[in-house]
Amino acid sequence: MGLISGYADYHKKGRPKGSLYGGNIDRFITEQGTKGDFNDVLKLWDQNKIDWQSKQLILFCGTGWRAAEAFIYGLDSGLPNLSVFSGIRDWIESSLPLEQH
Repeated sequence: MGLISGYADYHKKGRPKGSLYGGNIDRFITEQGTKGDFNDVLKLWDQNKIDWQSKQLILFCGTGWRAAEAFIYGLDSGLPNLSVFSGIRDWIESSLPLEQH
């Protein structure tokens, strides 16, 4: 995570310092394009030691649209303490702290 940008037109790399990987929202969308069971997301977060019950979660992705989708998904599921950051590109361009894994 954070070793490559994932974008052919963007070569800076990294992820927000201290961030944890919560999974790709695409894996929780059904073949019909509808939301799957949000409990599957929570199980993954528990496996990855993400404290979703008491911490403020800031969701991000490369450009912001997948994070926004996860944000809405979380709100619809009643998850408190959610925020979304516009995208890792904006994070990097703002010179905010990064790390590479």
